[in-house]
Amino acid sequence: VIGFDPDEYSVMEDSGEVLLTVKVLSGSLDSDVTVLFSTQQGSAASMDFEEIGYMPLVFNSSVTSYDVPIAIAQDSVREETEHFFARLQFSQNPPPQRIGLAPDTATVEVTDTDCEKHTQKL
Repeated sequence: VIGFDPDEYSVMEDSGEVLLTVKVLSGSLDSDVTVLFSTQQGSAASMDFEEIGYMPLVFNSSVTSYDVPIAIAQDSVREETEHFFARLQFSQNPPPQRIGLAPDTATVEVTDTDCEKHTQKL
């Protein structure tokens, strides 16, 4: 089984990026398995984070984990906490036998640093 670990992330808007981990969670691979990683809008607009469309991640017996950096955009707009998704899917159709994707979706929560409640008083 290949999936996100963890499948929920929380990041401050001014952090610059978030690292999402995708790895072989159970079992072993005796050949290459390609998984496509992508990002998708939730309540966060695509300008708030780096959009990635189908980045291939190749797993095998020697490569069992990837840390995928996603850029987070800092803006000066006060907004509620927003989120976006990262998704996994197999590049082959039909997918490889005996290999599953779970969890195949991760949620990234982005907390606005422009809100008064997050601003430090001088």
